Amino acid sequence: MLKWDKSARHLEQILKNCNGFVAGGFAVNLYARQSKITEPGYSDIDIFFTDEQELIKARDYLIAEMKDYELGIQAADNEIYPGETARAITYRVGDKLFQLIKIRMGEIPEVLETFDFENSKAAFCWDNETNDYRMTYSSVLTELLVERKVRYRIQDFQCTTDEEKKHRSCANMSRLDRYITRYPGGFFDLKSREDILFQYLWNLNNWKNHKNLANKMSYILSSNPLANILKDKETTKELLVMFCHLGPEMITMIRNRE
Repeated sequence: MLKWDKSARHLEQILKNCNGFVAGGFAVNLYARQSKITEPGYSDIDIFFTDEQELIKARDYLIAEMKDYELGIQAADNEIYPGETARAITYRVGDKLFQLIKIRMGEIPEVLETFDFENSKAAFCWDNETNDYRMTYSSVLTELLVERKVRYRIQDFQCTTDEEKKHRSCANMSRLDRYITRYPGGFFDLKSREDILFQYLWNLNNWKNHKNLANKMSYILSSNPLANILKDKETTKELLVMFCHLGPEMITMIRNRE
């Protein structure tokens, strides 16, 4: 199941000996490959743990066993992965990026429940009883992958300071763009459209690079995913009105929809 370059051996050791499990984009890609569905792509391998002791064990294993890792690297898409943040510790292992996730710990079901995109709700771990890997995934994941639709539920970021809000909104903005581009089939349900727009608005109101209205409107007009949602006839006027405070260009966009 885990066969690519030599980094697969390191992941196998973490899953077997550190009570870790992989969840998110890489697990979804593996599920899609096994189901013979078009793979949506991924940027890194997110590894979760049941508790902090297991994470520390995995970190110490990587440091002790590997001679070819880098801590703090630049990915192929030029996104900078700092070595360690409040969210994760990131290593380059062979040609893969391993992220040891610090902010969410627990068993697979409770961790997946915190994911905002249903499209990312897949995980796999090593099952000692069957002596094989075990995959867990959303009941609608196949439908989302086949129809290329997005199902999204807004989550509480639990940001307590303005600085946390700035960093979180910046990271989330690019994440929303990436998922909507990756799944061009539209929204799975009305709630997904509503929550995506609420999240975009929260990001715009908190993003450090968009403190003034001109910059915010510039982003909206230059961002194909958000602009397309706002122009879509399925987006109700009630949802559009939330963006009116961003300035006259936004009001003009709303009027052009009428």
